[in-house]
Amino acid sequence: MAGRSMFSSFLVLVLVIVLSPALKADLVQDTPFQVDLNGQGFGKILEILTLHMDTTESGKVVWTGSADAITGCLLGGGAAADCVGPTDTGADPSKTATRTFSEIGWLGAEDIRIILDANQTGVNPTVDLHTLIMRFYAPDGTQLGGDVFHIAAPMDITEAQGQGNAGFVFKLTPGQVALANAAAFGVNYDPNNRVGLEAIIGDVNDGADTFYAFDANIVPEPAAYLVLLAGLSGVVYLVKRHRQSA
Repeated sequence: MAGRSMFSSFLVLVLVIVLSPALKADLVQDTPFQVDLNGQGFGKILEILTLHMDTTESGKVVWTGSADAITGCLLGGGAAADCVGPTDTGADPSKTATRTFSEIGWLGAEDIRIILDANQTGVNPTVDLHTLIMRFYAPDGTQLGGDVFHIAAPMDITEAQGQGNAGFVFKLTPGQVALANAAAFGVNYDPNNRVGLEAIIGDVNDGADTFYAFDANIVPEPAAYLVLLAGLSGVVYLVKRHRQSA
């Protein structure tokens, strides 16, 4: 029995090693993918990265342990084409900044949701999301988990035009939830752990495109509404039955 148990553990370890490259394709579309941001009651959603450039826009924000390091073509950069360098402080800190887990409300990786609010008002409403990488940082700036939390491949996104009209929601796959929990939550959890993003978007023509972070628990899933409706129906039935028997 002991030998069989050791063999089973070894087999699991081999499968993890073999399959680990595939697990890196982990930021996936939530269901529903596209949501109407107007009147959704998302509550506390925080901007992490706002890109602003024609044709192709890119940028990232990382935590150094004492401050954010920002590079790319970002809203509020104040320079030509709104592009800022590592030492440029012109980027609007309310639009591009790492955020602590406590600010967002994340207690586990299953809580993680990232929204892209695309804002293209020109003739082409479709953008190409080339890259989206999510990084976790300890308070001292140590990166937790590496660069394994990202989309698998570029994707075309067609959005309802105008800021705030449409958001596209991303979450981690179940396998990556386990990896993220091991890296940045669980025994490594600190409310001051931070999240930063890096993104590249192509086929853009005008408005700023913003990535937000929020806690999945603050927005009821459709299934939760069904359970609530069923529960209310049961209560109504019991009340009617009680009145009839009284």
